[in-house]
Amino acid sequence: MKKILIIVLLLGSLFSCIAPMKHKTQLEIRVMETRDYDAKNIKVVLKALMNVYQDEQYMLVEAVSDLGVINAVRTRRVGPLPYEPFAIFVKKHEEKKEKGKKKEIELYRLIEIVSSSAHVTKFGKKFRVRVNFNIKNLDQFSNIYNLEKVEREEQFHKNFFNALDKSIYLENEGI
Repeated sequence: MKKILIIVLLLGSLFSCIAPMKHKTQLEIRVMETRDYDAKNIKVVLKALMNVYQDEQYMLVEAVSDLGVINAVRTRRVGPLPYEPFAIFVKKHEEKKEKGKKKEIELYRLIEIVSSSAHVTKFGKKFRVRVNFNIKNLDQFSNIYNLEKVEREEQFHKNFFNALDKSIYLENEGI
């Protein structure tokens, strides 16, 4: 009985140490998505944005310079095919068969689709760039499901803005 009580107390203390996942406020999300840049004009910023998107393997879908908007999409295979070893198992799916028997099918994450939208506006003497990303994953049956993406979005923004910093510097210097 003492052993069970000790195990329960240890497990209880272990789970109480795990912090709940904090949801970001709208202001925190905006701060993560936005940066201000010094540039000669809006076209320099838009050109730098296009360069970064293309360097990061995005396909430019739409660019409207009058509005300062760019939309881009990147699609890539992220997992092996289901018959390959070490496939990324996602969840089980029950499929009905003809004779009333159910068969479980393992679903695998195969394709990642990252959609991005950037908006550039004049903000005093600087240009404000806001970029957001929408990440979707497809399984082998083209079903869309989303992963928890808070950390991934932060990393997407950090990587993207680091590349944009360099690109704007090169554009401003005419290199």
